[in-house]
Amino acid sequence: MRIERLDISVYTVPTDRPEQDGTYDWDSTTLVLVEPVAENGRRGLGYSYADRATATLIHHTLAETVIGRDVFDTGGAWAAM
Repeated sequence: MRIERLDISVYTVPTDRPEQDGTYDWDSTTLVLVEPVAENGRRGLGYSYADRATATLIHHTLAETVIGRDVFDTGGAWAAM
């Protein structure tokens, strides 16, 4: 099975209350969700807590590296990216 396309979504989720790590305060978390879709319609799932720019990077740069690869060649995809 080969990867046919990547469906990429970005979600901003509010936190219950403001959070901080001693250097920065925030009141929401951004989640980037990537669903690789194989030739037969099967879907995978990957996600990261990252900025919206990460979704742009995946869409414009990294997607072309993984589309067409075997869905089980995760090591090869990682090395190519």
